[in-house]
Formats: sequence, C-alpha cells, structure tokens
Amino acid sequence: MEMKLSSIDMKSAPSHASSNVFRKGITIFSTSIILTVFYNLRRNIVGTHKIATSTESSKILGNERTTISRALSTNNLSSENSQRGSFYPWVNDYIDFHKISIKDGKLKADVPYVVYKCSDKETCGDVSDQVLSIVKAFYFAMRTGRILLIDSQFPAELKNYLNPNFVQWDVEFPPTNESIDVMNAEIPFDRSDGILGYLIGRCNGHGRHSLSSILSDPYMQGLFQTIGHPHGKDFSIPIAFHQAFETLFKFDSTVLSRAEEMKHSSGLAL
Repeated sequence: MEMKLSSIDMKSAPSHASSNVFRKGITIFSTSIILTVFYNLRRNIVGTHKIATSTESSKILGNERTTISRALSTNNLSSENSQRGSFYPWVNDYIDFHKISIKDGKLKADVPYVVYKCSDKETCGDVSDQVLSIVKAFYFAMRTGRILLIDSQFPAELKNYLNPNFVQWDVEFPPTNESIDVMNAEIPFDRSDGILGYLIGRCNGHGRHSLSSILSDPYMQGLFQTIGHPHGKDFSIPIAFHQAFETLFKFDSTVLSRAEEMKHSSGLAL
C-alpha cells in the first residue's frame, strides 16, 4: 500500500513488600511525563544545532500556565472531530493513512512501517528525549510514507502512562531486526523502498536530525503545499509538535490523576 502525494506520498504490581516503591515510581514517572510535555522540551524542540534563549523558549511553548491548562482540559475529553478540526491538513491525512493500514489490531500485509524502539537509557535518553524522539519519528514516518509503530519499554512500558489516541501505534506487526540510522543528520533522508519495515536508529543527541530539519526538508515542504500548507506566520513548529503529540497520545488515568493533583497544588484549577 502506498500513500499518494494527493493524500500524503508519502501491569502487574510487584510484591506487597515493594508496593510503596512501585507507587512512588508511578508518581515520579507520571510527573516526568507531564513536565516533559509542557516544560522540558523547550531546550531542544527547535533542534540540536541551536540552544534557545529564554525569549525564544517562550515563543516556542507559549505561556506555561495557558499551555498546561489547555492540554490537561482537552487531551482526554475533546471529541475526535473537535481535536482533528484544529490539526494541519497533512496531519489529518496521515491519521487517515494510518487508520486504513490497520485491521483487527494488526498492520495489513505489505504496508511499509518504521518502529521507534526504546529499551535502555543509552539509546533513548531521558523522558524529554524520548517524547521528542517519538515526535520526530512521527514526521519521519510521514516523510517516508510509512506507518509509525512504537515499542517503548524503558524506563517502564509507555502504555502505562501514554495511550494511543488517533493512531494505533501499538498494533501487531511483522518482526524485524533491521535497524537503519535514519536520524543521522549527515545522511540524506531515504525512503528505503526495498525494505518493508525497520527500526529507527537513535533519534536524540548530537548529530541527529532536529524536528525543524525534518519539517524543513524540501520534500516535506512540497508535501505541505500540495495538501494545504498554512503559510508564513500560520505555520509553527511548536504547533506541529503539539499536534503530533495529540495525534499519538492521550494520557493514561494514572497521569491524569497526578495532573489533577498538580493543577490544584499549583493554583491552576478553577
């Protein structure tokens, strides 16, 4: 199956003796996820080649209180139509491509795919690195006309905290040991048409493609304009990041519970 350019060418709890440690781990990781999405990504959302100043960071993520309040109030509550209605058209086209490529919890035969796999800190980095890496993988999959799948087990299974939202990134797929260093900034993007599916190499760190470099790729720019690209000031890398996040994830109830606690303790609750 190929995406056309007109659309996109493109738990079990541990023993009682360690239950307190387990609950503490959930709290820490839930808090990390929340803080990552709304605070920590400011340091590298634009790219590894430029460190944003405080002013630039403010422009990237906007007002922190507004951002947190908006996300916590909409992520698991808004209808699909209302959320998708605010997405860039090429994000919606990719969602549709992803949906028709899956049947009965399995990736359809002969559909090209890439897998973001996280199993250790050396490869994945910290929580902020992981979230940004997944967003970059999302746009890389769009760039190469592939379905993005996620297999993240470090430091805990991702689905304990973030669940699939508009795309089912956790479906069954043909096993593969093929790994390609596609995020190496010195290597041009390649569709690798001869390979059905492969693991994406390390996404974070020095010498990796940044989110802005992926979105600025000439092929992507042509795609945006073909499908419907918001020109000039209407196009925003931060918005592109948040739309990818909302496309991929909705918060698990564990995280939402912790978020409510944070809202009340920080004075964000109405």
